[in-house]
Amino acid sequence: MAVTSAAATGWVLLAGVPLTLLAGAAVALARGGAARRAGAALLVWTALVGALLAGTLAVQGADRAAAVAAVVAALATGLAAVPLLVAAAGLRAVASAPEPPRAAGCAGCACAGGGCGIPRA
Repeated sequence: MAVTSAAATGWVLLAGVPLTLLAGAAVALARGGAARRAGAALLVWTALVGALLAGTLAVQGADRAAAVAAVVAALATGLAAVPLLVAAAGLRAVASAPEPPRAAGCAGCACAGGGCGIPRA
């Protein structure tokens, strides 16, 4: 889209940013626990961003609102990376744990694939 024109990209972001945030909030609200709380926070943030974009559009025009939408999209992308980094840190902790010892008599064959005939305790 950026190949066509900067104005078209701005309008796509101006409409797309609030709609994407709203869709993400709806998905998070459908889940339970911490995801529901995150969805509620995202819904509030979506309302604030929508009000900011609408106010900027009304007061300063479409070009300025498109620029604000681009900044909000960049911030939202950066914030979306935070859970990924937290998950990567958790995965690293799991990956660095030593392999548990094998049961006595186990030669490492595929127990889930039918086994080797040694009865498991």
